Amino acid sequence: MANNSFFGFLAGAAIGAVAAAYLLSDKGKDDAERLKQAAGDLAEKAKNKAGDLADSALEAVSKGLDAIDEALNKKDAPAEEPESV
Repeated sequence: MANNSFFGFLAGAAIGAVAAAYLLSDKGKDDAERLKQAAGDLAEKAKNKAGDLADSALEAVSKGLDAIDEALNKKDAPAEEPESV
């Protein structure tokens, strides 16, 4: 059991060392920068979509409230008497 843990630790350390060496290389830095830019772009798109969704929701709520007000105003208005012919 202790052997498996030790080998797991060594494997993790080796993978971490390789990843660190790659990220510290020029290509790794370029890749990391592109990944950072892509993540920023994606976050900006998500933020814009969320704003658009919020605007649509507010518009729908406003229309719903207007419809409710209109219905209540018709209910409270005195009934019109039909014209006699």
